[in-house]
Amino acid sequence: MASAIPKLEKQHVLAALAEVDANGVPPDRNAKSFDLLYNGQSYPPKYVISLAVKTATGEELEPSAFSGGEPTNSILRDLGFEVVPRAKQSLRDNLEKVMAEYVAARTGGQFGKTHELWGVFAELKKSFRLLGSVESNPNLRVKASVGQGNWTKVPWIAVLDERETDTTQRGVYVVFLFRQDMTGVYLTLAQGVTEPQKQLGLKEARSFLHRRSAEVRTYTQDLADYGFALDDRIDLKADPGLGADYADSVIAYKLYQKGNVPDDETIETDVAALLQAHGRYLDRRKVEPETFRTWIFQANPAYYDLAGALRALKQQTWQVTAHRDEMRVGDTVYVWESGPNAGIVGSATIEIEPKEMEVYPAEKQFVRDQSKFAGGRTLAVLGIQKVLKKRLLRSELQEDPILQSLQVIRQPQGTNFLVTPVQTKRIEELLTANNPDVFPPESTLASLHQLTFLPTDQLTEIENILLAKKQVIFEGPPGSGKTYVAQLFARYFAGLPLRGPASPRVRIVQFHQSYSYEDFVEGIRPETKDGHIEYRVAPGIFRRICKDAEDDLEEKRYVVIIDEINRGNISRIFGELLMLLEYRDLEVELPYQKDGSLFSIPPNVFLIGTMNTTDRSLAQIDYALRRRFLFYRLAPVVADTAPVLSGWLESQHAISSEDKLTVLQLFLALNGRIRKELGEHFQIGHSYFMQPDVATAVGRKRIWDHAVLPLLEEYFYNRRDREALLAEFGLEQLLGTKSSQEV
Repeated sequence: MASAIPKLEKQHVLAALAEVDANGVPPDRNAKSFDLLYNGQSYPPKYVISLAVKTATGEELEPSAFSGGEPTNSILRDLGFEVVPRAKQSLRDNLEKVMAEYVAARTGGQFGKTHELWGVFAELKKSFRLLGSVESNPNLRVKASVGQGNWTKVPWIAVLDERETDTTQRGVYVVFLFRQDMTGVYLTLAQGVTEPQKQLGLKEARSFLHRRSAEVRTYTQDLADYGFALDDRIDLKADPGLGADYADSVIAYKLYQKGNVPDDETIETDVAALLQAHGRYLDRRKVEPETFRTWIFQANPAYYDLAGALRALKQQTWQVTAHRDEMRVGDTVYVWESGPNAGIVGSATIEIEPKEMEVYPAEKQFVRDQSKFAGGRTLAVLGIQKVLKKRLLRSELQEDPILQSLQVIRQPQGTNFLVTPVQTKRIEELLTANNPDVFPPESTLASLHQLTFLPTDQLTEIENILLAKKQVIFEGPPGSGKTYVAQLFARYFAGLPLRGPASPRVRIVQFHQSYSYEDFVEGIRPETKDGHIEYRVAPGIFRRICKDAEDDLEEKRYVVIIDEINRGNISRIFGELLMLLEYRDLEVELPYQKDGSLFSIPPNVFLIGTMNTTDRSLAQIDYALRRRFLFYRLAPVVADTAPVLSGWLESQHAISSEDKLTVLQLFLALNGRIRKELGEHFQIGHSYFMQPDVATAVGRKRIWDHAVLPLLEEYFYNRRDREALLAEFGLEQLLGTKSSQEV
């Protein structure tokens, strides 16, 4: 608090300013909100006070011992000094600052969010995001990188068009590339190199990048009128390998030399020119869908030690005896070993299309019959993607109605076999089920549909709602999968694998009557230090995730899931956040912040709430939430159909068609009767019925007696005719009832 500051005289502050002039400001003590102005120079007020106290008392005052902001600023003003809100730095000034200080930062060892340059890059990101040509295009996202763990040699700031890419590892995008020696910064139209190199190898990737550069330049010739060079002769003053990679990727560029960066208006004009040129490329190019194929490549264990090779080699050659002209880079290959335990043992992608060549030297140690591998042959190069812990046996595939017609099963003589799209989808399902840790579900709408059984058009609608409003609540009756869907959708939306370890970018909290603002936002917490209890302001889960999102230079998405949102006291938990949820551009001072700092919710933070429609507390919070959240209903029954339960039943191959129909009829009849008596909000969700033994009479009775009936008893607790009503909900009665009998 400010009361910890002893009485200071003007000469103490002047001595502090002299010390700053002589020694500079530590990176973690730079000003964030205010500047002390003196003799044409700017100084960080809080750091000046710390040094002034040292002059007065002999001991510097630690920043944690007192508040900054107005309490500190008023002391300086009372002594006759001018303290003003910190002026926003221009694009030019910040670019120059990076080039002036980056080399020292990189060689100085300190790295992280407390370093001043980290904040400079964050400010640059925000400034580029606010450029007219960027802000007006909803497809554009700004990302930046200064490294991970250490300062990168070539930092960058990129503007990505999501119609083409959401990562700098692939696609074409606008990017500022700083020279390694910081003598200049290039504004470029460039390409991602990481994924092409990973998929094609260094040599093939370089050819691919050069071909695409030539293609894009046909749409961007007018960039020469803005002073851009249309070649790849940039000089990043970088290490040989790194410099070559960047040179291969560049389509057009302009150099801003250190000390001669143009004004902000010129920079904005140049960025707009690149974005317009890139937009023409995206609009005019003929997009032909890439029809990648899937193959099975077979190996004979008598000729080749496939198991050993898969363990040791990430890249292998493979003989091609059929379909040579149909194979292309990027095709999927299932690796098959013949013999008594024949089956799929791994997966790969084609990295080099079939051509005349010899096997790689590293493969020769695994050859068991040299005569089969002598001389040059037609070979494709595979990049091994996954090695199965449990192989998918031929005997299993023969029992599957879709896969029993695989060519490798019907006519196993050969090396290369085409797999149809339907067969590919079924193989992927089996591989995921048999090897969940090797084949985690990908973060795609299709894989999300496979896990939730929600139609993809519904999932797309939820995604559009969340993008538009940034806050959504899933509402539905018990068992409708609200929390389950919220967790999976949050991982999909954040770009995480649908199954995997917990991530700090998706956090879940459950509201209840005792939950408070101090738990969710921030509050005072006791801490033990050197045997003494101290009370400090500690951030809650929402403040922590907002801080992580704000510090994420790549602006990845962060999602907070609030389970049972209607069970908490919304006004008490959210406080001023209710206003910030509605007005995302607004900044406010939080009650526990006394240093004048302001808080806002970062644009890359999203909220998903869940709400039980049978809860009587729903009406109490409707008005508080309706303007801040959009609502999406997860209904078990839609237009006399049960889409989620039907999808799940279809995936259960062990359940007969007759039993599937029985379960579905029971579910529809149950909810039809409930809607007639109580309304749609009191339906019973599909998750109660998504049990392996639901197809058996014993299993259905267990679900009914211990899950469904207790819920119905609660629903009809206050009804005088309760016993008679419950009698109408017997299994036999409902199975004899048509779902269409509802009103």
